[in-house]
Amino acid sequence: MDPLILASLKTLEFKNMEDSAEFSIKRPSGEAIRLKNVLIHRMEQANLIINNKSTFSVEKFVYLYQNRYHLDLPQIFTNKNYECYGCQRFPNSLNNYLQHILSFKHIEHSLNQEEFDKFCKAMSFIEETSNGFQFLPIIETSKKRHHPSSKDVPQSNKRHKKF
Repeated sequence: MDPLILASLKTLEFKNMEDSAEFSIKRPSGEAIRLKNVLIHRMEQANLIINNKSTFSVEKFVYLYQNRYHLDLPQIFTNKNYECYGCQRFPNSLNNYLQHILSFKHIEHSLNQEEFDKFCKAMSFIEETSNGFQFLPIIETSKKRHHPSSKDVPQSNKRHKKF
């Protein structure tokens, strides 16, 4: 394919994403506009997909970055190791890992689908308020099943019919 045609297709794709509802910015800031452009470029480059468009927004992404030390985030980012092979960085804690993968440099060059999915999941726990955003409580989901104890089972009448 002709490089000029390919370039024009990429430009059109970028423009379509830039104008989409997911990338609209109600409260423009330099940080939000920069993140929007970097994120769109990386999504095109790495073929990243927004798996939950209803809760995704650039402004929530900025809020997530600004609140990357929030107490509930370890429930979403449950990594056993904090390694970024794309950047050849090996942070030693969750806070350092979040600071790294939420950085513009990492997003621009190394953001992958797994990390992006976790960002999108975290955004589902962020709601817009009249003066910004806030985290909703993250409900901890346990892998253990609840087995009712004898106290949980209603006691039935002790008389039983015998046949």
